[in-house]
Amino acid sequence: RTPDELLALFRSQFALYDLWRVGIVWNRLGHVSRGRLRGDAVQDLVEHTIDTLPSCNARAAASILHGAAKAGLRARDAAALYEAGEAAARRVMREMAPQELSNTAWAFATAEQPAPALFDALARESVAKAGAFRHPQDISNTAWAFAKAEQPAPALFDALAVQAVPMLGDFRPQAISSTAWAFASAEHAAPALFD
Repeated sequence: RTPDELLALFRSQFALYDLWRVGIVWNRLGHVSRGRLRGDAVQDLVEHTIDTLPSCNARAAASILHGAAKAGLRARDAAALYEAGEAAARRVMREMAPQELSNTAWAFATAEQPAPALFDALARESVAKAGAFRHPQDISNTAWAFAKAEQPAPALFDALAVQAVPMLGDFRPQAISSTAWAFASAEHAAPALFD
């Protein structure tokens, strides 16, 4: 129920935590810490995760990165984790589904980890899979992440706008707001979307 309980469980069963369980720990930390986690509190988990990331699949890599960023772990506290995460994400990017692409971009933007080459690769892969972006949150989070990270990606914004227009009725108010903010912040014209 708390970050301390979760980290104590991890420490007591450290040897049992394979890449699947590490992703679950980070995901749960993201939920229970409410964005207030500090790097020194999770140093042993960070080190274990860095060792684990090279063997992660697409889902595990995205889950770890998303959970760490959601927990409040910023690049200034855990640069090595995000550097290892970038390498892992680039290695498995072609296997990533839209949600995993979105979560990875969101994580790096939220963690304030500069990763221009990663964002370029995420943009290319997201454009290639644009037709599979069927969930409003994936569209909204992806647009928000690129705008927040100040990563230019005109082809990506074009593709996201095309996907978003027919499903805007399914967007929650926060997703509409985030999407509009992202397009405006990126100064990307999308007349059909804004109409």
